[in-house]
Amino acid sequence: MTRAAHTTNRRIDHWSFKQTVLIALFIVIAIGAAALFTVATEPPEERRGALTFYAVFAVFLFVMVRVRQAARLYDRVFFGYMRFAGGMLAMIAVPVLFELFSRTVVGRWPLWLQVVCLAAWGVLLAGALALIGTKQMRNRLLERVARFNIGLPAAYSFSVLMLASLFFSSVTFILVNERGLTLDPGSSKEVTLGSLSDFFFWHFFDAIPLFKVPATLKWDVPLTYTSGAVGMIVLLFKVVVITPVIGAFTWYAKRERSGKKM
Repeated sequence: MTRAAHTTNRRIDHWSFKQTVLIALFIVIAIGAAALFTVATEPPEERRGALTFYAVFAVFLFVMVRVRQAARLYDRVFFGYMRFAGGMLAMIAVPVLFELFSRTVVGRWPLWLQVVCLAAWGVLLAGALALIGTKQMRNRLLERVARFNIGLPAAYSFSVLMLASLFFSSVTFILVNERGLTLDPGSSKEVTLGSLSDFFFWHFFDAIPLFKVPATLKWDVPLTYTSGAVGMIVLLFKVVVITPVIGAFTWYAKRERSGKKM
């Protein structure tokens, strides 16, 4: 970096008193004009909140302009948040789309078409579970995702859990309607897609060791069963879904312990 560039950076980092006063005056005039307009047009009961916002915004704007380190920190936090929010939106959007798809297709379209759609869904779910199915694959995927944002491994795990719950509830609902599979009412009075989804969520939380989430929250099982076929579906859900998803959630604790050892 040249001497001229160093000189320019020092001038930017070290504002004179005159420059500080001028920028503060500019912000006061700009924000003050908006505040005066608010006082003139808004009813008295709404002025306090608006004026508080303008005051906080003026201080924030002054700090961002005057203190270069604060601006850098804000950029780092803001863009980090935007990356996290974008990743979260993408991962939440997938289960939401499948929720809409399930309510549109299951029980409404011809049976053969429902089976084809659920088969494709099952392949997608199997691929998502395979990525966290073993410890080695789980660590490889989640470490890569965590480089983008540390919260995204949890978001991925939750997204997979949602997809699995919706898939198993859709398959079970078709078997109830078409093959006479029987579930009895629990806290839910009817067997619906929603109550079946809650049913599988209940079994997921019930399988978490130590916490006893349903008992602690006084959350009764949504549906009950005496059929061995339903028991096989629940067992398959626990083996195929719950084990890798819980392993993905516990990845954080294992990562922290390995970091301390290093």
